[in-house]
Amino acid sequence: MGSRMQRHVLGTSQGMQGHVYRQYSGRDAVRIAHMELASPSIGDAVSDLAQSGYREIVIAPYFLSNGRHITQDIPALVAEAQEAHPSVQCRIADPIGVDSLMAKIIEQRVVSAVQQPPSQGSSDPKPATAVTIEKE
Repeated sequence: MGSRMQRHVLGTSQGMQGHVYRQYSGRDAVRIAHMELASPSIGDAVSDLAQSGYREIVIAPYFLSNGRHITQDIPALVAEAQEAHPSVQCRIADPIGVDSLMAKIIEQRVVSAVQQPPSQGSSDPKPATAVTIEKE
């Protein structure tokens, strides 16, 4: 994962997602890693965990679909990390994908947005609807 905008990188890697997952899962070793454009890389995170004595590492991609990053880029990066640490077993979890929990989160965001004042130029009192934007 990575972003050309540094504020997005910092919000992702040093923000709350690793902390929230650690609390939810109870796992003591959670590392946030990036494919490109930011550090630490997947290889750096695997190295860190391997040096800390972990022998089974699961890479859990923070993606919604099986695009090129999931099918090609991440497996190649994980293979490189695996080769550098042959005593470690690396596995790749499925991407987040489509899940009813995602629909629930989207609906919460839509409800929240509906409760905000209308954006400029919106004077039509039609009922609110949701438009989701998907990036491949």
